Amino acid sequence: MRGEADEIAVCRDVFECLANAFKTVKLYPGPNCVTRSLIRQLHENLCCFLDEYGEIEAEVMQLRLMYKGLEVYGRTEKTGNMAFSLFAAGIRGVTFRRGLEEDEIETFLEMLKRSAVLPPASPGWRNPGPRHIDFSFLKRDFLLDGAPGAVVARMGVIIRGSPESGGADEGPPEAGFFMAGDLPSGPGEDDGPGRSCADGVLALARAAMQRDNASGFLDLLKKLSLMASQSGRMRTSIQAVIGRLVSFEAAKWFLETSKKREEVEDYLFLISPHAADTLIELLGQSADRRMRRLICNVLALVASRRLEEFGGYLSDGRWYLVRNIVMVLGMSGNPAALNLIERAAGHPAPKVRRECVRAVLALGAEGSSRALMALVLDPDAAVRRSALRALLGTRLQPQGSVISAAEILLLVKKNISAMDFPFRAFEEKREFLEAFGFLGGQSAFPLLKNFFSGNFFSIRGGSIKWRELRAASAFGLAHVPLAEADRMLKAGARSRKRMLKTACVLSLELRQKRFFGGPDGLSGGQNA
Repeated sequence: MRGEADEIAVCRDVFECLANAFKTVKLYPGPNCVTRSLIRQLHENLCCFLDEYGEIEAEVMQLRLMYKGLEVYGRTEKTGNMAFSLFAAGIRGVTFRRGLEEDEIETFLEMLKRSAVLPPASPGWRNPGPRHIDFSFLKRDFLLDGAPGAVVARMGVIIRGSPESGGADEGPPEAGFFMAGDLPSGPGEDDGPGRSCADGVLALARAAMQRDNASGFLDLLKKLSLMASQSGRMRTSIQAVIGRLVSFEAAKWFLETSKKREEVEDYLFLISPHAADTLIELLGQSADRRMRRLICNVLALVASRRLEEFGGYLSDGRWYLVRNIVMVLGMSGNPAALNLIERAAGHPAPKVRRECVRAVLALGAEGSSRALMALVLDPDAAVRRSALRALLGTRLQPQGSVISAAEILLLVKKNISAMDFPFRAFEEKREFLEAFGFLGGQSAFPLLKNFFSGNFFSIRGGSIKWRELRAASAFGLAHVPLAEADRMLKAGARSRKRMLKTACVLSLELRQKRFFGGPDGLSGGQNA
């Protein structure tokens, strides 16, 4: 008995870990390091249990989960209750088997988050759904053995005015039912009852659209997806019907009609395996910023598995769509997305190239540092500055991809040596000269000294650029470990020129922190 008690205790720990992961996925949508860490821990706990005990076959009650007749998870409230999410989706049993992988857990949690609206083993994904997670449903009799392609399904679709009511538009919503006959399982069975059934489904969808009943339309789509997941022989035919329901026109109608954010989230997540191109086109046409963000979150999940659908859109004439696609690639967590981001770095729109810097940082894949090198020499000042900060930042440190300080120093020196460098904005001059001193140390002192002293070529355009260059070079001297650099800054702090004086005072404070008891690093963008 002691062995069984230990098994139950370990099982409870596993489901508590699963509940924590479920809660985190709801709080932090989209790929992120928090959920990945919890999924990794959950995967380890599940694998340890499965290796020792074989499998977990849990019974789903309304508010709790049972294992071998004993409660292993339970809550008194429905809100945020993992068991209730499964129960509400019609799932009455869930089994975890050996061989479970992290991506299967991620898919399961996304299904759980949306009350299992995306069925297991959905054929729309290149990597199918949970292969080592089985479900038992409330109704199993809608799939019957018989002739190839035989399916009998009773689908309750809520529409205003059901077929039985004669299509009346008045009165409360009623449940409209239809009996599905034989769906064709292949090209040779496109006629007869199967075609009639498909036409019936589409007729229900059109009825929901005519009555602006987004809830009924979504309910129909959910049930079709569930049928597709449960019928291997019927999958192709059902997918063909689903394909008619996820067109751009249908999706646009749904987003304009539905007033519930949860419905919109479920709909976008549900159609994502079947219609990535529809989602991308919606992204290009939506004027609602929150809606665009929501679509990007869903597309990031698609890109994590089916990256090939996004490459063609990088040459789209709408720069704002290309920028959003780049953001999606960065959110995807797919290391292969780095090649597409590098392609987008050559886009003529500066805002797209700026997004490439952020996407590379968000992706954090091996080789990310080198992908930023070309952007440090970009013709746009904002791109150059953000790429430089990214290279110098501590966040981008994946093993095997960090470039040396000497390589970054060479890029910085190329910028400083550019003929237009003295005429650039003060903030950019300051950042690059500070980075030059930070990376070059003593070797950077001669050039910084010349800039600070004014011993360099004359600048056409007025003395203001000369004063800016002197002040900017002070931030570089702050990182040079030489006594002469310290004396130059102290002398500059007594200057009557306000810009130079302020820069030298700030640089002396930075120098004090850097070399005499403060944290190492750059000034973080303080302006003189």
